[in-house]
Amino acid sequence: MGFYIKRYLAAFQEHRHWTFMALVPVILYLIVAALRVDSFAITQDFSYSGDVRLAAATRPVDTLTLEAVLADPDQLFLDTLALSQLQQRFELQQDARAIPTSQGLRRLVHDSMNLSSPSDSRLRLAYEGPHAHLGAIMVHFYSEQLLQRVEDGAARHQTPESRVTYRFALDGTPTTIGMASPWNAERLPRAILVFALSLLAVLLLIGILELSDPSFKSERQIARYLDLPVLGSIPDATQLARHLKET
Repeated sequence: MGFYIKRYLAAFQEHRHWTFMALVPVILYLIVAALRVDSFAITQDFSYSGDVRLAAATRPVDTLTLEAVLADPDQLFLDTLALSQLQQRFELQQDARAIPTSQGLRRLVHDSMNLSSPSDSRLRLAYEGPHAHLGAIMVHFYSEQLLQRVEDGAARHQTPESRVTYRFALDGTPTTIGMASPWNAERLPRAILVFALSLLAVLLLIGILELSDPSFKSERQIARYLDLPVLGSIPDATQLARHLKET
């Protein structure tokens, strides 16, 4: 066994530059992953004017200003009742594997949904993440929630003495844009796995080539093959020439 280990180590020393070949699959994987669409931005715009109020979810008679909701969008996205209804909508989908759990849903909504105001008269509801289908469902659901809460807020805010005038409506249809990110931390474990498998393949290739080489590797092999004692051997001329050149 020790002879074969020394034989393999000698072959590895001779072909150690082949180990750089293990980087080729990793580089190809990272290039393909960087060019592949792995994230989606789904947006729905709204146009508005006047005093827009949203019904407060936890207080049956109070309202929220649009500025307050923009400052803290979780008042819209993480409402308990809304999350429960969103979970039920997800459960109606055919692909059960894509349905997040109730605990994961809150994290998913918090991390991927956003509410912003590009201008004084426009509002934008947006999803950004890797799941286009789930993102489209969430954008549609929260668009409905936003319209309903604005309508309820106007009814709460209106008094018999004064009529609240406002306008809040959808502005176009949802748009979906696919994006390819140059780097994503989730690719690191896969890149390490690809490198490990590639390196293992190179090491196995070196071993297979060494075992398939019929040349003699030691004086002991020669003695066994010829059934004669070996009196001496000529050293490797390449190493001898290198040594003479250095000296």
